[in-house]
Amino acid sequence: GKGEGKPPFRYDRNNNELCFKFAKGGRGACEDVCPMGRVHACQWCLGAHPNSECSNKGGGKSGKGKNAAK
Repeated sequence: GKGEGKPPFRYDRNNNELCFKFAKGGRGACEDVCPMGRVHACQWCLGAHPNSECSNKGGGKSGKGKNAAK
């Protein structure tokens, strides 16, 4: 690990599952429109970018509540 810990979000604010392939980014990232119907958002801040482009990475103020396992 890189010491960042795990991203806090697995679901968006509407409880829709995030696309992990998009969040991971880079080679093999998901297409523009997710064929699995998942939300393309950052797992750190729910912004419209991959995790690697997040400036809030590891910020830790959010991530409670709706992201508990189903």
